[in-house]
Amino acid sequence: IGTAWDGTNNFTTQTLSDNGKLLKIFLLGAGEYLQAWKGGSTWGTGVANWSDPYQEGETPGDTSVAWQNAAGGVAFFESANASQTISVLDDQMFGTLQFDNKNYTFDGAGDLQLAPAGATNPAKINVGSGGEVTINNKLDGGLGNVNLSVVGGGRLVLTNEDNSYGDTTVSNATLKLTNGKAAGASGKTITLGAPAAGTVAATAGHLELDFGGLFDNTITSAVGSSTGNTVSIFNEKNVTDPTLTFGKRNNYAGK
Repeated sequence: IGTAWDGTNNFTTQTLSDNGKLLKIFLLGAGEYLQAWKGGSTWGTGVANWSDPYQEGETPGDTSVAWQNAAGGVAFFESANASQTISVLDDQMFGTLQFDNKNYTFDGAGDLQLAPAGATNPAKINVGSGGEVTINNKLDGGLGNVNLSVVGGGRLVLTNEDNSYGDTTVSNATLKLTNGKAAGASGKTITLGAPAAGTVAATAGHLELDFGGLFDNTITSAVGSSTGNTVSIFNEKNVTDPTLTFGKRNNYAGK
């Protein structure tokens, strides 16, 4: 890597030798901080299983501490196990949840509160390609009705009937909903795909609906997004209500 910030006002040359380890580069925005999950089965106040929080220009610490639980937090999950269950003990704020390509399940009494850095930014859930993350906890966008962006190439499964947040975008990822309220309150919009930006090609988004009953959210494709956007309808669990009813006229023309 040619240059690295020295923590003051200068850039200095940094040489990385080939030591057989994977180099991870995180780009943090203004007001964001990063903490890496260090294992365990719980996430809660006072549970010291996270790395030191650090921001742009700082060196990651190796001390195990509790999650900072403030706006702008980027939570990075990486596991040696193929699957991992994490119990959220009490309410925890995040700006971004970022996962490797493993399978994670979140449950417990605590809510996951969408709290990005900046009043107009969406919270993000980034699931690595080939991975699947199931969140049984309530996703709470607070009074600001924070929007959610789902990215990363993997699948995010939302199951909670009390989820309360703004609109949702799904780009280069799959969002699976297991009930009609999992994507927030009635009238919210789910936008699939994203247009090209600079040298980045347009991407597709995929929505899976695995329930019966009323679905009262709007589904639309982003203008200029990939033509590969898809909506798939299942009903693997709800045998008592096999009919899915759309309560909104959807601006969707994909397959």
